[in-house]
Amino acid sequence: MEDRERPFAALLPTWFGNRMLWQQNCSFSWQTRFQGAVRLCLYRASLPGKTRNLPDRHYGLIYSQTLIRDQEGEAEFTLPSFKAGEEPLTLIVQFAADESYFYSDEALLELHDELSRPVTDEALLLRQALRAGKGSDCLNGHGRCPILAAEMEEGPRADLEIFVDIVVGDVWIAAGQSQMALPYSAIAKQRRIYSDSLQRVRAYHDGRWIDAERPNALYQVSAAGLRAATLLAERLSYPIGLIDISLPGSGLENYLPPDIAAEYRTNRNVFPTLPAEADFSPAKLQYTSRTGPQGQAARMILPTDWASGTSPRRLPKRQLWAERLEPLRGMGCRGIFWWQGENDVNTPEAYISYLPRLLEAWRGHLSAPEGEEIGFIYAQLPPILLSFDSPWLIPRFNMALARVLPRLGKVAGLIAVNDLSPEYRPNLRGWEHPLHPLDKFAVGERFAYTALGLCYSRRELGSAPQIHGWRRIGKQVMLDFKPLIEPLRLADGSSELRGFWLADRDGIMRPAQAKLLHGVNVLVYHHEIAEPLYCAYSAAGSGDEGNLCTKDHHTVVPFIIALIPEEADTVSKADLPPPSFIAEDSGWVCKDRAQRFGWFRSPPPGSDLPEPDLSLIPPEIPRYADTVQLWEIIHPQQVELALVPEKVLSGQMAWRLKYAVGEGRSKDVPLVLMRPNPQYDFPRPPTDLRYYKYMQLTVFNPDRTEKGLALSLNADKFAPVVQQFSWQKVILPLTPEYGLGADGSFTLTIRDPQGAGSLYIDSFELMVNE
Repeated sequence: MEDRERPFAALLPTWFGNRMLWQQNCSFSWQTRFQGAVRLCLYRASLPGKTRNLPDRHYGLIYSQTLIRDQEGEAEFTLPSFKAGEEPLTLIVQFAADESYFYSDEALLELHDELSRPVTDEALLLRQALRAGKGSDCLNGHGRCPILAAEMEEGPRADLEIFVDIVVGDVWIAAGQSQMALPYSAIAKQRRIYSDSLQRVRAYHDGRWIDAERPNALYQVSAAGLRAATLLAERLSYPIGLIDISLPGSGLENYLPPDIAAEYRTNRNVFPTLPAEADFSPAKLQYTSRTGPQGQAARMILPTDWASGTSPRRLPKRQLWAERLEPLRGMGCRGIFWWQGENDVNTPEAYISYLPRLLEAWRGHLSAPEGEEIGFIYAQLPPILLSFDSPWLIPRFNMALARVLPRLGKVAGLIAVNDLSPEYRPNLRGWEHPLHPLDKFAVGERFAYTALGLCYSRRELGSAPQIHGWRRIGKQVMLDFKPLIEPLRLADGSSELRGFWLADRDGIMRPAQAKLLHGVNVLVYHHEIAEPLYCAYSAAGSGDEGNLCTKDHHTVVPFIIALIPEEADTVSKADLPPPSFIAEDSGWVCKDRAQRFGWFRSPPPGSDLPEPDLSLIPPEIPRYADTVQLWEIIHPQQVELALVPEKVLSGQMAWRLKYAVGEGRSKDVPLVLMRPNPQYDFPRPPTDLRYYKYMQLTVFNPDRTEKGLALSLNADKFAPVVQQFSWQKVILPLTPEYGLGADGSFTLTIRDPQGAGSLYIDSFELMVNE
């Protein structure tokens, strides 16, 4: 057969390929323009050694179509719908000048039978050649398929495009930016997928279909998307396809059709914008919207601040629609996993206005299974620090994502991820930034569980639990989280419900106590608040202090609500003061977060902070190479700091400080314990306390001796630590009398007549009133 150009291959969709997966119960149509004649033949083979699941007539040649051009030279080829199954299909497409050049059905059936045989040494070269795209030349060269070879000898014949090992199941799209794009290879050393269902997953990535037979290629697929696909295949027991079109650094605009994207760029600035800094917290009133600490320009933290390399799979973001979405036009799809928003975090109102339009455009661009609607499951952003000057950007954006859910239709679900671990890999090129936490499997599992409840009518939640209603009971607030399939519970076996806040008429949010009742209600109260006006959950700082979840670890969606009845007049609602928190999630000031308030966080980009002394970190604290010490131990030879179980009270963790004065010193001289690292001059944690009134410490005094705490060695007054064998609150006024520096700094100092002893600290809290 003479070598000649094959001008017909470009007429097929670019996502067609060997080992591809088709959406079940969904026919496919494709408009094309060609010269000559085209014929499609579809064959099904039974799995070797397994009983046929279908009648015999459903094997062999099961569909054929000859394309007829119209006067414009255009035609449409269609593929029928099929049920999900693992029996492989083979698609053979013939291109010729006219129909007289087509191969006979007998020749193509023999070719199909040859390709469907189990791979043996004799057939291995043939199958490898076919998969490499060498076409029918290799068939004749190897002497295979006598009928086909005989027909080829008669003269010029049609060109063949052969697609082997096609299966039918459900197709899901994984889209988003770096959270979704982080590849499986980045976490494979920590978390592996050992499920046999991985054999049922087919992924389309970087222009080709891959599966478990090519693990090196599969490692480059989205970790969250791959875990979701594997779990779906395990629970549904049929093949799952994953189309990975995620792209690091992409924004909402890049996933919109060109006309809507242009409109979004034009109108984005019309919507309210969250500034780099706002007066949301009294602790940050010294910062303006244009400057950060000490007059520095407020800026976002970008991966380029941390790494010289670039993340994998880069392409111009403006080309994303043309290169990754436009080729999927008409493709059958069961649903979309969406995890994106970092690039749009400061414009949440614009984002939630255009997210429904994105979904509408995608549903019109793709094909849904018969009688179904394409599902859309989207995730909130994890508790990462996008800006040192605005740590509350993430929870505000996440609450906007929760508001838009009712506008996305019935087949849309939301998952919360505010409980994810912040662990990342500082030595992973392209992904070494703390913006890329590694806990992607948890997100993938929540995607899958939500899909099972939303799209497959399984007994799973179709969206993360959200607050359903509330009512006042005296000074307390009863929150209702019905309807639920299963009761709520506390995460990680903790014994105290965390993350709830209340505010009264002044609008200042204070950490509140909360109790879970019967798994569906939460009772929230604060002994100093007689008439609660606001209630919030997991909404302060980076928004990761909440611990309310379901059995499958769906966490409750964060919220801030005004406790005003719906029948209240608009004037009373307009008079509400804006809510503000008495302390952002500042690491060391968080209640019941001892393992994180005391030691290390990532340093600011470009800082000249010295390398931390990693030997000082207790063994319970994760060690990272790019961390900075938040506490400075003034006299390490006299003060020992350790993280120990707090068995006396609640089973949580607490800090234990053991101290002793040096030889030759008076026992009555105050002893400096520790202070926040003054080189870490950022509001997380706040090193300037002039905008607070009190510091409250929860301490335990095991020595049962009179002690005193102050804020510096030169303090005139010390707050007493009394002789009681239980936890106690010690309130230190933030005034010069108690040692607060003129610049708002402090050094925790203890006075102990015994000259040696120990003190347990459970939490620090900063307050604007007592």
